[in-house]
Amino acid sequence: MNPRVISILDRMKTNSRLTLGDCITSKRGAEISKDVLRNTKSGHKVLIGKDVKKYSICWSDTYIDTSIKEYSRLMDYFTSPSIYLRRVDSSLTATISSEAYAFSKNVYGLKLIESSEVSELCILAIINSKAANFYYKKRFTMKKEDAFPEIQTYLFEQLPIPYPSYEEKGKIENIVKKLLYSDSEDTNLQKELDNIIFNLYGLSDPEIKLIESMS
Repeated sequence: MNPRVISILDRMKTNSRLTLGDCITSKRGAEISKDVLRNTKSGHKVLIGKDVKKYSICWSDTYIDTSIKEYSRLMDYFTSPSIYLRRVDSSLTATISSEAYAFSKNVYGLKLIESSEVSELCILAIINSKAANFYYKKRFTMKKEDAFPEIQTYLFEQLPIPYPSYEEKGKIENIVKKLLYSDSEDTNLQKELDNIIFNLYGLSDPEIKLIESMS
């Protein structure tokens, strides 16, 4: 691996005293096929993988039968809002909603633990950031750079989480709220958010340029 890349990964880890696994618990969704969910006409709204976008949900009019065992098994995650993370994608892609959705096996539900030192909206911003995506791809995908593997719980829980100051927390949360409640992607807001998170990781301008050139 490129020595400059190794240096960046090490810096990101050193400048983070937490991992994602220190902040959340997670569950993979219901082991039910998309065809079954698409043919279920009532019950609890359920997300399939393609419904989850960065900072938005595009629900596919799918439901899960609330009488089945898979629903009962995951009820704690289905009946209150979570961070929703796609299981297979070319990048880490996550969102959150004020509405509590059920979710299929191609989505992870992430719930903040009570003792988490970092807020839910900050966690969401970090997961979606260029910095965290760079870390995940370079630290955990060793063979096929262009083929993103199934995102694994034991890997994303190792993502380093930097600790924002009170002022940084406020800035991040305000931008995330704007992105969540906007009808269209705002690339300027996302760039501003990425820059804040680059700084949280203590990255220099040349390191940021390298990350952006490889994104």
